Amino acid sequence: CAKYCPNAILGLIVNPVNSVVPAMCELYKKAGLDPRKICGVTSLDIVRARKFIHEATGAPMETIDVPVVGGHAGATILPLFSQVPACKGMSAAELEAMDKHVQDAGTDVVNAKGGKGSATLSMAYAGAKFGNAVLCGLAGIETTECAYVTRGAQEELPYMASKVTFGIGGVKDVHGFGPLSDYEKERMAECLKQLKDEIDAGLSYAAQNELSIEKATNPWDASSIPAKPSAPPQPKLAPSSKKTGNFKVCVCGGAGGIGQPLCLLMAQNPHVSELCVFDLTLAMVPAEGV
Repeated sequence: CAKYCPNAILGLIVNPVNSVVPAMCELYKKAGLDPRKICGVTSLDIVRARKFIHEATGAPMETIDVPVVGGHAGATILPLFSQVPACKGMSAAELEAMDKHVQDAGTDVVNAKGGKGSATLSMAYAGAKFGNAVLCGLAGIETTECAYVTRGAQEELPYMASKVTFGIGGVKDVHGFGPLSDYEKERMAECLKQLKDEIDAGLSYAAQNELSIEKATNPWDASSIPAKPSAPPQPKLAPSSKKTGNFKVCVCGGAGGIGQPLCLLMAQNPHVSELCVFDLTLAMVPAEGV
């Protein structure tokens, strides 16, 4: 991608996301490429949090918007239930248990499968949800979705997940977290401590490696990343527009348990005119597009 399509938006569903995204972003920087093209897909945490709140409160799914910030593993996953109107009637104990439920959901799936697999269909759905946000933005319909991305110089850590608004160039705005409850402030401190170590692991890898491409002749401008995040956006659960894009989407790892259903979902996206599927043992480029 860095060599042949450096302006493509890369959505990484590759664990450990907390380390892989910083490594990839730093490698892009070294090659003179824009690190904002790299996004860690954390949408599954949002999908799970919404579902759990729906089950607990009975609130319609379409009215629930849970920001999940921090990272994408264990205690770094921080759902901000204090910002969700549907959670107002839940007790502090219930919200703490719900927070733990979201953190442990991936492990719960592995245990439910007897250690023989992890989340696949739900991850494919989450990947398609993220992909749709990016494609809507590229098509001129600004859309907000949580993602794990590079942050500004004045933030506590250089990489974190939060709400991100996607526009015609990809990442347009990286938003702040907004107001936190006392419990969420404590959890944020725990999150940052663990996340820093995982980010450092990625930075260490990038410092010892580089991409096998020639450095860009017009390097990206580091000053183009705002030092501070923008204010959190107003909740907007689904963009309303009849505009459609005309984009090529490549799914790498398309033969796997996540990749196959993800391909089927992306093929149905109205913004996709051509879908290419790649894996270690196959490469499908349909002659007539999708």
